[in-house]
Amino acid sequence: MIARERMQMHGVEFEFMRDRAFVAGEWIDADDGKRFPIRNPADGSQLGTVPSLGRAETMRAIASASDAQKAWRHQTAK
Repeated sequence: MIARERMQMHGVEFEFMRDRAFVAGEWIDADDGKRFPIRNPADGSQLGTVPSLGRAETMRAIASASDAQKAWRHQTAK
């Protein structure tokens, strides 16, 4: 797996592409370890890979989002 990080160059902050999924406040891989390639549409070259999440990971993400929404709905726009 390629390490991803933030860096500053000439006063500009860059965040590199993440290669994991953000679920329930954590960066995760697929439970079964499967991944699929991300390709550059201009030339077809592979830019990296990301987890191929299945039903279990999707259900955890939905449950986490539902829980977070209960508190978030009471927040104001400011």
